[in-house]
Amino acid sequence: MRNFRLQHRIFLYFSLLIIMSTILFGYYAYQANVRTAEDNFTSAVKATMTQAANGLEGVLNEAEKQANLFAASYAVQESLSDDPASVVQQYDRYLNMERVVNAYEKNYDSFAIRLFLDRPRRFMNDGIRYFDASALKGEEDAGFLFRRNSATYWELSPAPADGAQGGSLLSVYRSIFSLSDISTYQGTVAFDLKPKAFAAAINGVKLPDNRRLYLFDDKGRGLYDSGDGGEQAALPGKTTMNRIRQKAEGSFQVEMAGGSQLLVYERLRQYPIYMAVYIPLSDISNRSKTILYQFIWVMIAVLTLTFAVAYGISRGVTRRLKRLMNAMGQVESHEFNIQVPTDRSDEIGILTRKFNWMIERIRLLIEDVYKSNYEKKAAELKLLQAQINPHFCTTRSTACIGLRSSTKLPTSAIWSAIYPTFSASASMWTTAPRWERS
Repeated sequence: MRNFRLQHRIFLYFSLLIIMSTILFGYYAYQANVRTAEDNFTSAVKATMTQAANGLEGVLNEAEKQANLFAASYAVQESLSDDPASVVQQYDRYLNMERVVNAYEKNYDSFAIRLFLDRPRRFMNDGIRYFDASALKGEEDAGFLFRRNSATYWELSPAPADGAQGGSLLSVYRSIFSLSDISTYQGTVAFDLKPKAFAAAINGVKLPDNRRLYLFDDKGRGLYDSGDGGEQAALPGKTTMNRIRQKAEGSFQVEMAGGSQLLVYERLRQYPIYMAVYIPLSDISNRSKTILYQFIWVMIAVLTLTFAVAYGISRGVTRRLKRLMNAMGQVESHEFNIQVPTDRSDEIGILTRKFNWMIERIRLLIEDVYKSNYEKKAAELKLLQAQINPHFCTTRSTACIGLRSSTKLPTSAIWSAIYPTFSASASMWTTAPRWERS
């Protein structure tokens, strides 16, 4: 890394920073994308389930309403009267009851009616529609759901009333009391909700991706499955029901035979009945992967642009440094008449101006030294010329004054330069100097 050029290091560091930031951002974006996809799935399903729940509560409320009207019907009260009656009268009462029951079942084809009588009555003992009230167990029954009031409760019947449809039926039981004496119990009517009652309320609402909708009570017993029956109903287990009962609605992941599933559920407001939809996590991940692939393409485009920007930044920084390096190379080649242009005020700009100032100072110093050496050499040359010229020393004072005025050197320096000459030539003189003779 130390041997890398500065441009390469800047480009590498900047690129690594962007790559790590992009990877980190991509990871959190993917996690958020998965949560978003999950929220999108659950939001769409919950909206549909809420509509289905409203429709289903309307069906259940209607069943309770019709059971109350049936129990208070004058024809029913007359048919269940305890007054003594002949066989013909008892048969008439049976026919009146049949007319009332058939009228209800005709007008409400999603209901099936059963009657549990307080005592045996002639003609009302077929075991299909008419039963003995002793068969009722109320809250002790294993299929008991909840009690609405003292006269009405809901129960999960072990078998349908008409025997034509397998599975369990949801039924509302309404006690019948005499209108003349409210303390007199005459029997109980049961309104069984046929599968078409649930289908009418649920199938009218289309679930996303044709998901199957399951109905079950707070004990996990299945009430209805919107599927075609080709697949086994996915009823929640005990552990799953414990989690479901903690909140009225929500979603969480469950492990099933077909893989991990996202269970989205909602409880009916007035009844302990739950609606649930299972969403395979693979569907959510596939939706997330589609968005992730789009994000990857965007990330590649961003990285490409980032690399181009990083290269431009690193090249812009090192280009000015290269100009300084080239200028230093010229200085090494003894070229001092150079200036590196700059118009920036950043660190490199300041460094460039300092470099220009330093080179200018070096150039001036070199010029001063050169001039000084030149003048010194010129002075030495004049001294040599004076030695060669025999008449240069007509007088000592004239020579010193002349040298001083021409060279601008101190007198002491001039005398130091010419004194050895006088000493060496003293022995050659036979006569005293002219100024001494005079």
